Amino acid sequence: MSLRPSDQPGQLYLGGVFDSATNTLTESPVYYPSKDLVTHGICIGMTGSGKTGLCIALLEECAHSGIPAILIDPKGDLTNLKLLFPELNAEALRPWINEDEARRKNMQPEEFAAREAATWSKGLADWGLSAEHARQLQERVEVRIFTPGSTAATPLSVLRSFDPPSAPVLEDDELRREQAAGAASALLGLFAQTNTSVQSREHILLATILEQRWLAGEKTRLTDLIQLIQSPPFERLGAMALETFFPANDRLKLALDLNALLAAPTFQSWMEGEPLSIETLLRAPDGRPRLSICYIAHLGEAERMFFVSLLLNQTISWMRAQAGTSNLRALLYFDEIFGYIPPHPKDPPTKRLLMTILKQGRAYGLGTLLVTQNPVDLDYKAVSNCGTWLIGRLQTEQDKARILDGLQGAMDQAGNATSRSELDEILTRLGKRVFLLHNVHSGKPVVFHSRWAMSYLAGPMTREQLRRLTRDEVRPAAVEKPASEQGSGIAPSLPPGLVSRYAPGAIGVLEASLFATVEIFYKDTRAGDTRVETLTLRTSAQEPEWNGAEEVEVVEESPEDARYGTLPPIFQDMAGLKRLAAAAQDYVAKSRGLEIYECARLKLKSGLNESKEDFETRVREAMEKEIREGTLKLEEAYRKRRATLESRLEKERGELQRDEERLNVRKREQTVSVFSNVIEGIVSLLSGRKASGARKLGSSLRGATGKHGVTQRAALEVEKTEQNVELLEAQLAELQAAQELEMSKLELDIRGCAITDVRLLPTKTAIKLTAFGALWG
Repeated sequence: MSLRPSDQPGQLYLGGVFDSATNTLTESPVYYPSKDLVTHGICIGMTGSGKTGLCIALLEECAHSGIPAILIDPKGDLTNLKLLFPELNAEALRPWINEDEARRKNMQPEEFAAREAATWSKGLADWGLSAEHARQLQERVEVRIFTPGSTAATPLSVLRSFDPPSAPVLEDDELRREQAAGAASALLGLFAQTNTSVQSREHILLATILEQRWLAGEKTRLTDLIQLIQSPPFERLGAMALETFFPANDRLKLALDLNALLAAPTFQSWMEGEPLSIETLLRAPDGRPRLSICYIAHLGEAERMFFVSLLLNQTISWMRAQAGTSNLRALLYFDEIFGYIPPHPKDPPTKRLLMTILKQGRAYGLGTLLVTQNPVDLDYKAVSNCGTWLIGRLQTEQDKARILDGLQGAMDQAGNATSRSELDEILTRLGKRVFLLHNVHSGKPVVFHSRWAMSYLAGPMTREQLRRLTRDEVRPAAVEKPASEQGSGIAPSLPPGLVSRYAPGAIGVLEASLFATVEIFYKDTRAGDTRVETLTLRTSAQEPEWNGAEEVEVVEESPEDARYGTLPPIFQDMAGLKRLAAAAQDYVAKSRGLEIYECARLKLKSGLNESKEDFETRVREAMEKEIREGTLKLEEAYRKRRATLESRLEKERGELQRDEERLNVRKREQTVSVFSNVIEGIVSLLSGRKASGARKLGSSLRGATGKHGVTQRAALEVEKTEQNVELLEAQLAELQAAQELEMSKLELDIRGCAITDVRLLPTKTAIKLTAFGALWG
């Protein structure tokens, strides 16, 4: 079977079966029934395991099947669902590529975008997907990004979050009290100094006020709460008088804290935008399902907990108003769940709300998918309520042990006979984008490779990128104003210490943003080298954030005939400006740096003002010098060893010459002696002295034998000395070869040394704020 999307509705195409034993992708696709998400799921995998790509593919499949989803996005990864381009070309991807990565690969942005487009097109084709699939997905679903507490995308107003819940919740005492407790916990979570425990008197007071207002059918604005805290509509709390339990002076302190929160300029954005309505988050005005991404990466911890608590409260109220069903009606997706449903004894406001959804959601068709890097982030009760497990590569053996414990228990409950050792082996072999899928509604677990996401995975987005991405959705067309209303010809006055700068070539009505100019001092004390860089950053005056701020050029002279818009409120908040000035320096210290170069093998670093070309020239010169010096050292070391061998060889050769001379003498003496005795013996025989001749011949033979022994010993001495000479000559040849090899390795080692980039980070004390204030443009 080839890899391709399913033709059957509700079958989510997750990828292909992966053979762990051979480390290969098979031709068998993996389909997951969407209705099985009613029993909830968890996805666990370390950073780099590919879980973001898998989950985005799963969300694409849900959307294609008509299943709406609310996505809680603490990091900003899920905003990539908006980057869906049926015409996947370089032009479409160019605004969203990672330009730092392009620079690291020495590629121009346009070239890098073209390569990314080609890679993405091929990836989709390999998984049986095409531009037509992306086009169908765009037509069937609306992807919307909401930014509570910010106007970067579509803001969400929390005003309605304290209105009476749906009738089914209102009529159920337990549910109504849970809803009131959740709203009180969310609000109190914004006060770092306030006890948010459900047993605290602050919590009891707020929850009781809300519950009584709801029973009376009254809507409750946050401004109403300030008055109600001071003058509650009841005189007793429990068995005690209100004044005994929570005296008026203490209630006034709580009211003042709430008033200070509401009066803060940063809180005003919580009052703007679309109402926090689950129906709105799940359905577009034209009836299409929505993937509503609740982007909260810009919020602080307390603000995140506040918003998520309100969202979950509203979700429970909506859920209880639905008719029961066994089908998947909607999905609640929570990316990076760390801190929101932690193990006992931690109990943040969101934990109880999430547990309620996990326990009751399946009866109303509300499925939940929780995503995390580490299994320790989840309370075991939450895990036990999940029927689907998607497990990727894990970070530690401890993580794997925790997963094995929970997974084994889940499989035993499902009647699955897979052994722990088998599961252990599967988890150990998991690689990037390879996952173990366990579904209580099916048989044995499946190991699969996730499919290619249709959305372009650009990574987490900043608020500035969100503004560009959603500009057409959240920025209504400007209304043309009469000339008399188009700004003032006099620049607004700035508080002491702040200055005005201007964008080069600015025309028309100038609006103020916030800017900071800093000087960054770099110093190399060892080399006595210094360098100073000047940098100007601009950020929004409405939602100032240096992370992702734009680097700009500025001028000090205002444009001729300039007209000025209204000065934003931030320029009157001196405490806030002081924090922002310090934050600008902090941001530069963390994000900026000077690129210098290093050749570790030669222990060389470039100067602070030295170009890469000059450093490369210096490295080449150092290489030649080190090669020359190293060669001389090697030659000296081998010269001594060679001299020793040559001296021994010369000695052995002299000895060989002497041995050969002795051998020649022995051979001549032997020949002469034998010849003389033989002649004498023959003469004796011829002269009739047979006995004497026989004796002479015998003596000559015995003498020859004796002489031969001496000659043979001399020959052996020659042979032994010759062997010594040959051995020494071989050792000299080996020594020469070793010298040549070592010199060759030395040169290769030195010439092969790499030049690496080194980022020199400035310290906070080395960053000087030279100008700060309003940038008009």
